[in-house]
Amino acid sequence: MNLWDSRFGGEDFLYGKKPNEFFAGFISQLRKKGKLLLPAEGEGRNAVFAAKLGWDVTAIDSSAVGRDKALKFAKDEGVEINYEILDLSNFDARQEQYDLIALVFGHFAPDIRRELHHKFVKSLDKGGYILVEAFAKEQINNKSGGPRDIDMLYTLPILKEDFAELSILKLCQEKVFLNEGRHHGWADVVRIIGEKI
Repeated sequence: MNLWDSRFGGEDFLYGKKPNEFFAGFISQLRKKGKLLLPAEGEGRNAVFAAKLGWDVTAIDSSAVGRDKALKFAKDEGVEINYEILDLSNFDARQEQYDLIALVFGHFAPDIRRELHHKFVKSLDKGGYILVEAFAKEQINNKSGGPRDIDMLYTLPILKEDFAELSILKLCQEKVFLNEGRHHGWADVVRIIGEKI
């Protein structure tokens, strides 16, 4: 059993059933629906929310336990989602396939992160968006979640460099109060929204 299988093993949802606020706020104001990719999607909170809005959702995670909970959650809510089991270090770029790729609190070793972000850009259709919310380096001082390895945390220059091919619509670091299951309390986050021109 992998680490995330054991974390997702309980009846409760580790990060709750409500979508991430930054993601929900952005996707709710997009008029055009299309194909959405949600890497590191876990138990499906963002996938189910997007499917209810009419998006064609593909979720990816390494946890079969997370997938099973997400698919049951979707069924209970009357929507369908696609869900692939995959170690994201093995993700293959899918040329110009998605209208939106949203990575919510997906943290990786720097070499994997850089390559993965570039693959996401390649997988984005023209006019599509990438959205990322992740913990900043300063999060190491907080108790509201995130990796304890500072190398897996983010800075604005990291995001700017990784997504340099995109037109940056938003790039900021904020202190926010998270109320997303295990992510609870004040947190230092970085956020980016980029568009493929």
